[in-house]
Amino acid sequence: MSAALLERLAAIVGPTQLLTSAGGADLTAWELDQRRRWRGHALAVVRPGSLVEQWRVLQAAIAAGRVVIFQAANTGLTGGSTPWGDDYDREIVLVSLRRLKGVHLIEEGRQVVCLPG
Repeated sequence: MSAALLERLAAIVGPTQLLTSAGGADLTAWELDQRRRWRGHALAVVRPGSLVEQWRVLQAAIAAGRVVIFQAANTGLTGGSTPWGDDYDREIVLVSLRRLKGVHLIEEGRQVVCLPG
């Protein structure tokens, strides 16, 4: 059931970081790609603030049997980070990664992990 999943997601990221059209949020910025070519609809946009929250959101969405789309800046040329059409067989949880910020050095800077925000 969607209500149970939405409650779980809000518990993970906090209620202000869970956006739904049922809650009055306009999801257009996440559901429509920057080139305005592809659009679909999501059950929710979830904005985790850490990698642990991202992992927990993914676990919850998969356990609930939902489609998960990760979106960094939504500036891609292929529309792969936005829902595309309304013919998905399940509801979509769109995970916006813009709050994940930072650069983490590994092995004294020989490798780095650059977060999308």
